[in-house]
Amino acid sequence: MRVLDIGCGSGSITEGIARAVQPGGYAVGLDRDAGLIDRARARTQGQAGLEFRVGSVLDLSEDSAYDVVTAARVLQWISDVPGAIARMSTATRPGGTVLALDYDHAEIVREPLPPVSTRDFYDDFLRWRDSNGWDNRMGSNLPGHLERAGLLDIVSTSQDEVVHRGDPDFADALRIWSIVMQEGHAMPQTSGHLIHETVADYEAWCRDEARYQCMVLHAVEGRRHDSTVH
Repeated sequence: MRVLDIGCGSGSITEGIARAVQPGGYAVGLDRDAGLIDRARARTQGQAGLEFRVGSVLDLSEDSAYDVVTAARVLQWISDVPGAIARMSTATRPGGTVLALDYDHAEIVREPLPPVSTRDFYDDFLRWRDSNGWDNRMGSNLPGHLERAGLLDIVSTSQDEVVHRGDPDFADALRIWSIVMQEGHAMPQTSGHLIHETVADYEAWCRDEARYQCMVLHAVEGRRHDSTVH
């Protein structure tokens, strides 16, 4: 099998795909960030059936080149989702699979509710994404996008990322939002809270109160029409 991994980042998923399709298969990782591609190449040098390229899905020109084209947590950062899925479909061979995995950011669930400063930050985060044309319900809207692209046999599967206090990965799963707060330099703050105070409030809540978090995530796949079937 030949597999294309869109928005591969530093390549950890692509690396696993390449192993899964051995012997004889081939995986290509594509990402716009040349620095991440350099890291992926350095880490996986010499691994069989694996290649990394710098580029955007919107510039993808290959036709019927892959058995599977996949994008994990990527389409949420693209404003032209129909264009991206059209390119993914074209790159897939007839009868092959297009697969996308993405969040519904607007549907995150935390128990108990985090501090007001955290909720205000998250509202800012959603508004910032809206202002860039990024869909805050990308996962739920993927089936419609794939259907409009002409893909067939569309299946959506819940892949929610759920953690409870006491789970081994509980702290790490919550910590990601602390990182977003501190590194989201491009995101305008409209709520009036100082970022260091927001981070402190959130980290105290994670440490002392948080019991549960669910990030709503969907995997959606479709099959490219096989022109030989009538």
